[in-house]
Amino acid sequence: MISLIRADIKRILRKPSYRLILIICMVLIMIGALDARLGLWNGLTFVSSISFLLTFIDTILGITIFLAVYADEFSSNSMQCLIGRGISRFKLIASKLCNCIIITFMSYGLMALLVTILALSMRADMNSMEASFIYASIFMRALKMLGFATVAMIVLFAFRNIALATFVDVLLVTAADMINNIFDIIPVIKFMHLENYFYSGAINCAEVDFLFGDGKQILFAILLFLILGAVSLLLSYMIFRKKELEF
Repeated sequence: MISLIRADIKRILRKPSYRLILIICMVLIMIGALDARLGLWNGLTFVSSISFLLTFIDTILGITIFLAVYADEFSSNSMQCLIGRGISRFKLIASKLCNCIIITFMSYGLMALLVTILALSMRADMNSMEASFIYASIFMRALKMLGFATVAMIVLFAFRNIALATFVDVLLVTAADMINNIFDIIPVIKFMHLENYFYSGAINCAEVDFLFGDGKQILFAILLFLILGAVSLLLSYMIFRKKELEF
């Protein structure tokens, strides 16, 4: 399984589409930093500019990673070849989930590294709260994209339809917060703050709580991801193992 993960990571890193989108995201961050530098320059404007851009970057980078990890095997029928060579379906699905985790954190890690380089080279003078917020925000956004990808993974292995699974991923990435905010407008229910216990809302709360030095919400968000990842893995396997593949 380790060799399968290693080979797939190399394949993804060599994909022109993934490299292009990653470069575009990094260029956007640099443009945002330069734009902030031309105005009132301090750590707050730098962090605000980067945080705003991350909302757009999440969409294009999250979807690109999902397609890079999962799409090729279904479009090229190489998955059938791997199963035909004796690789179990569980190992195949588990390796895909591991690949998604590795590539996502690697990509967002590069974003964090770029932010650090820009902050130091441009003398943004971020204070500890501003630095904590932007780095926590990058980490939690990576976690959010991973959670959405695991849900889309269930759809992919259930229907073996790349377009449908990608649509689900796009829907979650773009509309999860909007759907989550429905709880805010329901009488009585809105005072229970149930949105904070659903995945997207828990991630958003974790970003803010970390700024005030409270790590409990981050631990809760990570726990939610682990549960979501485990459930998605098991459901994908239980559904996919019963599917007949055309060789």
